[in-house]
Amino acid sequence: MQTLQQKKQKLFIVSEVIGKIRSYGGDFVEYDNSAGTFQKVSEKMAFKTVGRGFHYIYQSQYRSSIENQKRQHVIQRQHEDETILQIMNSNKRVNTIMNCVSEKIQSNEDTISDENFERIFMLANMNILKELKESQCDKTFLQACNE
Repeated sequence: MQTLQQKKQKLFIVSEVIGKIRSYGGDFVEYDNSAGTFQKVSEKMAFKTVGRGFHYIYQSQYRSSIENQKRQHVIQRQHEDETILQIMNSNKRVNTIMNCVSEKIQSNEDTISDENFERIFMLANMNILKELKESQCDKTFLQACNE
């Protein structure tokens, strides 16, 4: 949350930018369709326009920006994926199940039906989930994700 001092500083900067633009003979306008001409905008609209410009430039630095939230989500997901991979690789039973499925699929690659393929993977997934629950990896996973 911004402090009152930070808000005052931002308003001062926006005001300075507007003043500088006007000191060079510039202004803030918008096209009026009915008149077919450009009209000056209100002081409030000029402040909003400049403020939005700064927000756009610095949006990646705002914790609340959508881009920043997406970036944080990707980082969190990568961390979770790495944690899952570590848990999976450290569990011998899970590795055995995965190797068994891999060998079975590779040895019957040309003859295995889609139905058998799905059945093998479903059974493997069920066994892996059962093993992970029994080994209480969910606690390990939650602890690792919270680090």
